[in-house]
Amino acid sequence: MIFLWILGTIVIFAAITLSVALCTGSDDESLLPLTRHDELARERNIKQKKNQERNVTIASSPASSVVKNSIAQRNQISKEDIINLARQYTNHTKFTNPVYLGEIGTRRDKFYFTVQDEKRVPHLMTLISVGEQSLEILKSDKKKAAIQSIINGVKNPFATITNHNEFKKEKGFYVVIRQINDIGSLRDLIHKTRPFKPATEKNVLRRFEATAVDKIALYGKQILEGLLYLKGQGIPFYNVHAGNVLIYINSSNSHTARITDYESDILDQTPKFLGVMKGDASKVLPEVVGFAGILYEIAAGYEMDSYELDDLPREDFAKEVRQLLRSIFKAETPMTLEALADHPFFRNVQLYSDWDGEKITKTDEVDRVLQTISDNARSKVTGTKVTTARKKPVAKTESKSSTITSATTAPAAPAAPAAPPAPKVAAPPPPPPSSSGPPPPPPPQVSSPSGERKNLLSSIESFKAGNLKKTKTVDKSGPKLGMK
Repeated sequence: MIFLWILGTIVIFAAITLSVALCTGSDDESLLPLTRHDELARERNIKQKKNQERNVTIASSPASSVVKNSIAQRNQISKEDIINLARQYTNHTKFTNPVYLGEIGTRRDKFYFTVQDEKRVPHLMTLISVGEQSLEILKSDKKKAAIQSIINGVKNPFATITNHNEFKKEKGFYVVIRQINDIGSLRDLIHKTRPFKPATEKNVLRRFEATAVDKIALYGKQILEGLLYLKGQGIPFYNVHAGNVLIYINSSNSHTARITDYESDILDQTPKFLGVMKGDASKVLPEVVGFAGILYEIAAGYEMDSYELDDLPREDFAKEVRQLLRSIFKAETPMTLEALADHPFFRNVQLYSDWDGEKITKTDEVDRVLQTISDNARSKVTGTKVTTARKKPVAKTESKSSTITSATTAPAAPAAPAAPPAPKVAAPPPPPPSSSGPPPPPPPQVSSPSGERKNLLSSIESFKAGNLKKTKTVDKSGPKLGMK
């Protein structure tokens, strides 16, 4: 009896504690009960961690060697070293007061700090461990300057602006500084959490609410516009996911999704969905996989880890998004970003912006660097070596040679009259025609009549002169003629 009384007391106390927590609306998420989404998310997180550990140990592909390189650099530098590096760097810039934010992201090769500019405006400074392929590119000062201009040159309503970027070769880190967005990423919005909490805490889903279909369409269309802009500028961006999309809300409560961290592939970072890109569905283009993953995460509340869509929570997952994902993954021919932007799900979404953005300033060096980066990124996500032939220099030499030849043929043009001798050879049977080969001379023969005409003109002039003399004696009002 005593045991039952104690057990009953514990149960009643637990029930009272839970009801009080729920009624008071406590912000302590640990007191909230797990949802079915949490259980599914936990299973996927365990699976993802196992996949990440396996990817680190396997070094069979170019991508895995980049991962190994980044992890090695991470292991060689401590938290204190990173903080000291940030302080040393800001001492030589207009940015001050670096504050380490800890593990707010899931990558092990990126470190985040808050800094302030001279007007005390808060910015986010990211130190990125550069992959080995990009390290080779950054050894050249010209190519390093080209990469800086590429990252600084990204200006579009649906992409974040970079305030400063620079390579620190001493430690192999790249520094990128942008203004802070207090709302956070699309993933933060999905999980209803604060952007600067540790990733292990903020990505636990306890308050998932299905996003309205029209809001999914709006975010999707804005992200597509940003991706198409980067593609049009020649910047590869396979590392797009919900954590690399920032949400901005203005005073009129209109939402804008902007792509950030678009330097990922430029700096040889491993895409988040690399394992999915190399999965069974080879008909899905690598640049589309990340976008599909964003749609999946908005609608389901957790990250996509496979092409299997039958396990989606049917009562919560929007039917329109399910159909769109199936059209991406099950299409007979690969669906492109352009085709997605024209898909009925996004076609009627109206985007408004008072600024169209700007194109990146292109030079020969920028074009060469972008081509190299694109080849490296494509090789990484496909697992095959990609090398694009450099056609531009050849075209230039051809154009130069053509101008040279045209310049040399130009003086030969006067000799073109000698070209008629070719007809001479073409019509050897009639030698007279060959003599007629001086058809240019015939005009001289016609010049004899032209001489007669000159004689006639001179006689006419003399005749006029005589007339002038007569008019001079008869009419004295013609002194003008007398002037001659």
